[in-house]
Amino acid sequence: MTPWGDVARGAKILEDDLTLQQGTGTFGIQLHNFADNLSRLATIDKLGEDESPTCFAAIFGIYSSLQRLNEHERQTADIMHKNIDMHVLRKKSGRPSMHERRRIGLSMDYWTKRASSMNNEQPIKHSKVGRDINGEATLKHDVCSLTIECEQLPPGSYPPIRISNGWISEHIKKSYDDNHDFEIVPGLEASGDTLDWLDPPVNQAAVNPANTSLDETMNIGLIAQPIARFVAKLEPPLAIPYHIATQLYASVRVNIAQVVLSDNTSMASLILPSVKSGPFVADTKQLHQTRNIVSAASDDAGKDFQIGLYWSTPELGVILETLPFDHPRRLVEALPILRQYAFIARLLQNTFRNVAETSAPTSASKQDIRKMRMQQHTAKFSKKNMETELEALLAPRSTSVRAFDVAFVTTPVPQMTISLASKQGLKRMTFNILLNADIEIVSQNIVPEDEEEVLRQRRVEGLKTALETAEDLGIWAVWVRRKYLDDDE
Repeated sequence: MTPWGDVARGAKILEDDLTLQQGTGTFGIQLHNFADNLSRLATIDKLGEDESPTCFAAIFGIYSSLQRLNEHERQTADIMHKNIDMHVLRKKSGRPSMHERRRIGLSMDYWTKRASSMNNEQPIKHSKVGRDINGEATLKHDVCSLTIECEQLPPGSYPPIRISNGWISEHIKKSYDDNHDFEIVPGLEASGDTLDWLDPPVNQAAVNPANTSLDETMNIGLIAQPIARFVAKLEPPLAIPYHIATQLYASVRVNIAQVVLSDNTSMASLILPSVKSGPFVADTKQLHQTRNIVSAASDDAGKDFQIGLYWSTPELGVILETLPFDHPRRLVEALPILRQYAFIARLLQNTFRNVAETSAPTSASKQDIRKMRMQQHTAKFSKKNMETELEALLAPRSTSVRAFDVAFVTTPVPQMTISLASKQGLKRMTFNILLNADIEIVSQNIVPEDEEEVLRQRRVEGLKTALETAEDLGIWAVWVRRKYLDDDE
């Protein structure tokens, strides 16, 4: 093992990038992945020139510490979790990996769909190409991750890279104390045991000769002043409120005024790019969509739902692409916030896949109105039109339009209220989306109050679990109709 992990695995990735895959034509090799990997290697290698500390050893040192943390969390996880690896990835310190998914270097997965596979035979896919309603290619990320690299140290005072595999103690945890130097949001850390992070000396560096072991490399004295700092790149980039971005950058000792961000716009426009957004201080934005949703228990073509989104208190948002850091602890403690907004984005993007902004009808000229009325008058007595209307009346109700609306507020806590029309009247559920994408049901009238308490609590918990698994309010609504409301016509 070298200070850059399994070199053979990394070389295999580059070889595969240049290998013609089965099913492609003679000129079917796509070089973009090879170019990305080579560019990443060149940047990291260049920052290690002139006898300055090697970035390869520094990154692998972070991987060693994160891997020990990951193994500890998997070994000590509550046995109640059916998939411990999934629980650690989604709720704990994430999943570090070196040279995986055709990417050379260190990645740290922090979110994936609850139903995704975690076994070795079927590894998690980083992304897949799908087709939207217009047939255009779209990129869907199954996994949200951080790619940990190095970048040029900017002017000013910022902690440079350190080479160490001892960012966290061998015991991993220590007794909770009052030291909150790394805390991002007040109250984020729970009482009880906390992680025993260490602070390696700044003067640890390495020349990394070929005949030097990793342990020896970590203890060689300072050769030259480091010219690089650690940086985490978000894959995919994440839309977050501006005030949350300010907190995140402050937690890693960066003034947000020094960061080049995307153009300031509303969170609604960033999460749902198809929406033509006005100023972020505008009134409540109303969106609508007709969407066909197929029930898992039905063999028909599905039902059309007229769904709406009412986004009140529009908020200024930014796209978070990179996050510099000087200690892996800062990344681990940022994960709950990243998961919160990754889940919000997935929930809205999966639900409103072809959103159109509500707008007033455009005015038509007198000539256009006269022409339209003439066409309507002619069609009224058309035999073909009458036959079409009769077929529509006799058609089965499998395509009946059902309505459900989503009201969304972002402050003080991201909260959604789903209003679902059913045979039993209007049903509502209000829930908060907390740190780590934890769902907290505030109120609901789907499960009756007069049910036996244990059964009622189990059914309410089922509402939350189904939403976490589906990550789609439309699929969740169809499931609730069939499972809870006996309304699956």
